[in-house]
Amino acid sequence: MSDSGPELLKASIRVIEAKKALVAETFYEHLFRNAPHMQDHFREVDMSTQGQMVVQTILLAAEGADHFQELAPSIEGLGFRHLQYGVSPEILPLAVDAFIATLEDILGEDFTPELESTWREMLTTVVDTMIRGTTRAVERAAAVDETRKFFPANLEESDPYLARFLPVESPPEQPRSRGDSESEYPKSVSVEYVGEKTIEAAPLQTLLDVSLDNQIPHLHECGAVAKCSTCRVLIVEGLENCLPRNQLETDLAREKGFPPEVRLACQTRFVGPIRMRRLIRDVNDANEAICGGRISAGREMKLAVLFCDLRSFTTFSEQNFPYDVVHALNRHFNAMGEVIDRHGGYIDKYMGDEIMALFGLAPGREAHPCVEAVRAALGMVSQMPEVNQYLGTHLGREFQIGIGISYGTAIVGEVGFRLKKQLTAIGDVVNVASRLQSQTKLLGAEILASDPVRGKLMKGDCTIGRSLDLSLAGKSKPILAHELLPAPPAP
Repeated sequence: MSDSGPELLKASIRVIEAKKALVAETFYEHLFRNAPHMQDHFREVDMSTQGQMVVQTILLAAEGADHFQELAPSIEGLGFRHLQYGVSPEILPLAVDAFIATLEDILGEDFTPELESTWREMLTTVVDTMIRGTTRAVERAAAVDETRKFFPANLEESDPYLARFLPVESPPEQPRSRGDSESEYPKSVSVEYVGEKTIEAAPLQTLLDVSLDNQIPHLHECGAVAKCSTCRVLIVEGLENCLPRNQLETDLAREKGFPPEVRLACQTRFVGPIRMRRLIRDVNDANEAICGGRISAGREMKLAVLFCDLRSFTTFSEQNFPYDVVHALNRHFNAMGEVIDRHGGYIDKYMGDEIMALFGLAPGREAHPCVEAVRAALGMVSQMPEVNQYLGTHLGREFQIGIGISYGTAIVGEVGFRLKKQLTAIGDVVNVASRLQSQTKLLGAEILASDPVRGKLMKGDCTIGRSLDLSLAGKSKPILAHELLPAPPAP
């Protein structure tokens, strides 16, 4: 490339940057005209995001034209990745022609013969480097064999009840926008593996490329084609320096329920310094990643937690036939479960005769989680006379319940043995709800709620009875709790 080449490229880059979406759309129109069979590769792809990512990558390569040798490893990795996705090397020259035609459409008379020659020379160099990178397939296949382990098939069973509470799919991330201050693309950036090592690497590579090129044993069971999540990493700092998820990563992230900071190393490319932590470190971690579903990744959520205990049931279970014990318990659980379900609660678990329910998981709810938890608690109390009428008639025994409710931040995720996992919540808010439920029996109350719960209630939701400072096990200071009673009937 001539000495003036980089400057010519940069002058046109500013125009292309401002019209990135149009450039992307026009590029694929020309590409599909040149290679109609390529449309099959993109039938399930969000073309808006895909196109802008392609243009962004070309622009970054163009900005680095004056130090292309330093970018070469990244471009080779890009060629290898295209081969994995089924894009044969023969298509790449057609893509050059398509991009040149796009520039002619966009720039018009400003696309001079000299500028066309400069762009074609740069794009041809990129393509040649990508084709050279396909020879890495043999080396990479050996690396895959070295790190690949045998994992059992996904044993997660369909759970229609749980599916109602899965996180709402977030919209695709928008491509990273580069600020005006970024006048020159960095030649190398810092990639820190937290707790391991820091590496200076050329940008535009995938994080997996960096790992394997620097002898970091980074699992990638599917062979780096986004068909598993064993290469997942947590971006601790520098998420803004990662290019947005491509369609493959977006689909898998939605399936697994990943938050934005959890990325696939095999797909994530970076343009600035980042700090990351590998999340899969051994075979057990990998098995967890493969078998996990959309809720396998823990996340923090604001939830109302409800605990309900059936008083004196232990004595009943010791004095009656097993069939009667199970029948009575199921009768009670069905009645309470109907009320919880009606108010958007998720039944987390049963512990003997105790129920734990979470409010705030269900997407699209209009009422605040605390309001729904309180409505459910009042409904459960009002349902007990009907339950007791049946139990008293058929089993000669009636029961009372005690309910504790708290509100705060919990960690929500799938936990347990791989053959028997369960969505649950962990945190102080869970402990407080459980302790409040225990206090109801001592205080002769049916419902006790923490002060944050009361703060979310509106006039008419319920009646506030006693307000008490309670010393709860595991809490260094007393907490303020309130007895909740039914709201008075409307006049």
